[in-house]
Amino acid sequence: MLFPNSFPYARYNWVVVLSEDHFLPIDNFSIEILRNGFLVAQEGIERVRKKEPELRYCSINWNYLPQAGGGIFHPHLQVVIEDSPTTSHQKVLDGLRRYRTEKGSFFWEDYLSGEMKSGKRYFGNQGDIHFLTAFSPHGILGEVMVLFSHRLTIKELTPNDFQYFSEGLIRVFRFFKTKHIESFNLALFSGNGDGVQSWVYARLCPRMLLPPWNTSDINYFEKLHDEVICVISPEEMCEELKSFFL
Repeated sequence: MLFPNSFPYARYNWVVVLSEDHFLPIDNFSIEILRNGFLVAQEGIERVRKKEPELRYCSINWNYLPQAGGGIFHPHLQVVIEDSPTTSHQKVLDGLRRYRTEKGSFFWEDYLSGEMKSGKRYFGNQGDIHFLTAFSPHGILGEVMVLFSHRLTIKELTPNDFQYFSEGLIRVFRFFKTKHIESFNLALFSGNGDGVQSWVYARLCPRMLLPPWNTSDINYFEKLHDEVICVISPEEMCEELKSFFL
């Protein structure tokens, strides 16, 4: 089910309901629930694209539980569509443009190839969907990067792509459960914009309240300084995640 957000953040901002259940623990999500939710979000994006093609910047997002900024417990995605990218997306597109100019090659291909050869932060794939720990995490508990190789926009993602993506997420959720992590932020970014070639990519940050005071894992460093404290190295996190993709 897809419907407008009561508090819209963009030109188009929708909610996609994932389940009839009011609450689902992180290890109770199924591949079917996730895949179908992403497909509904994609359908909504495509409807807008046909009507207003100038709105080519879109993302599919998820705040799961209050620790990650979720307003309600009911599992749901949020779709954002605008005529300009968000700040982090703009930085990525600018970086891709500079890399192409300076190196003469496509960054995502070089990055994925290098990470796969290194093996330090690459922990698995499902089809053409690749899962890595981020070199420079945006969360105190690390960050997972997902690359949809050779998929330039969310429109190009096939049902099989969303199937593979969902399978990979379920494996990551199983890993989170072993770490007593129940909450996360997820953003799936569409690729091309203003002639800059990019693959579709996703960022997934685990979130939690830190015991024994139940304080948030986000503090003034992240909010006011755009700096991140991370207590686990990407390589250490990757080694533990690999066993969930065997």
